[in-house]
Amino acid sequence: MEVKHSELKAVKKLATKNNIKNIHDILPDGEDNEFTFMDNRDALYFVDLNNKTIEPI
Repeated sequence: MEVKHSELKAVKKLATKNNIKNIHDILPDGEDNEFTFMDNRDALYFVDLNNKTIEPI
């Protein structure tokens, strides 16, 4: 499943607000508006755009 450009922008914006930089490998994770991504230290994060939360995994 492809990630839309608007979803990529939203994930990157939320990550920046949480001082997470250089994110990559943004992938959909199950339900709508839920994603996982990695940062430059290869830390894995879960993002819920509905609740605007980021949690390290």
